[in-house]
Amino acid sequence: MEDVLADYSIVPQRGWAICPFHADRHPSLKVYKDSFYCYACGSGGDVITFVRRMEDVSNAQAAALIMARHGLGYGPVDSAARRRQQEQRQRQRQLDAQALAARDVLCHARRCDGGRVSEWDYWLDYLEDDPEGFFAQGGKEVIARAQRVYGGGADGSGDIRRDADDRG
Repeated sequence: MEDVLADYSIVPQRGWAICPFHADRHPSLKVYKDSFYCYACGSGGDVITFVRRMEDVSNAQAAALIMARHGLGYGPVDSAARRRQQEQRQRQRQLDAQALAARDVLCHARRCDGGRVSEWDYWLDYLEDDPEGFFAQGGKEVIARAQRVYGGGADGSGDIRRDADDRG
């Protein structure tokens, strides 16, 4: 389900997302492993239903779209394409884990800073908007500085420098 949502630039946070089927301002779309349900507008179903509603096509056309986008099919599948997709999903999972750890450190620094508006707010917003850009533009150094000044993450034990260095 999350892979199909990503096709539409919908990224669930802790299993919740903004519903694309109504004017949602707060996440009301609950995302499950293989289905979804919006507690505001009542929309729900499986991945085929989601694509059908997003593309305004039949169930068969929605299934064909999903199969084409995700390298699924009845015949032989291009193993190189499948491997690239798996590698991309693995990179995304690693980036998500690093972003979560970085967020913990930055939130800890902000709390230690008295919760007032500071540079940590800027970095938290940047991390939330573009995690890959955050790390590409010196995010590892920001996290290292926050850890030097304020210690680890929220639990005091987080050291993401090693994790961020593993990413490259």
